[in-house]
Amino acid sequence: EPTSAEQKQFQAFFYAGYRLYHLHHHAHTHDVDDSEPVTVGRSVWMWVTTLVGAFHFVRVISFIWLKAAFTSRNWATVALAVWSSVAAVATVVVAVAAVAMVPRWFLLAWLVPILLGTVINGFLTLPEHYGCEYGPEAAVRTTRTVTSNRLGRFVAWNANYHAEHHFAPSVPTAHLGHLHELLEPYLEYNEASYFGYHRALLADVRGRRYVEEP
Repeated sequence: EPTSAEQKQFQAFFYAGYRLYHLHHHAHTHDVDDSEPVTVGRSVWMWVTTLVGAFHFVRVISFIWLKAAFTSRNWATVALAVWSSVAAVATVVVAVAAVAMVPRWFLLAWLVPILLGTVINGFLTLPEHYGCEYGPEAAVRTTRTVTSNRLGRFVAWNANYHAEHHFAPSVPTAHLGHLHELLEPYLEYNEASYFGYHRALLADVRGRRYVEEP
């Protein structure tokens, strides 16, 4: 937790864009107004694109929320979202400068990890809602939990218990496993592993049994 007013202000500025669209996602989970739509569509290539692009989608949405804030003349929101957008642009500028100045260290210390991170992020987040019941509905119907193993739970920070997270967002992730024990009998979508989910999904895509998202 931030320990000073300055730290709290910085945190609010830095995460403004993310908070705006993610809170909207919680209010409209897997329905027509969802700010985090995910679709695999008709081909394996679209599945790959979804995995690689999931993390960068966050940056794009930050810019979209900034535009919407300007349109609505919500200047408090604009002030917060501007900082988020500036941070995204600054990241690109620093990356370009790093390539020019220290290409080898840049590749090893920043580019390779972030590219790997995007795939891991997409691998973990795609099952959260894709193929679940279309909202507005209860979280146990619009969201999928993946039980996974100890490593998967560690990497995902227990966000694999995603139906539980949407059911009670204020519960710290460290306690989502306990909430899962209570909600498990009511979950419509509960997978045992991420690899099992993606194997089944790819089989459906190849067999043209993919989910048509509205």
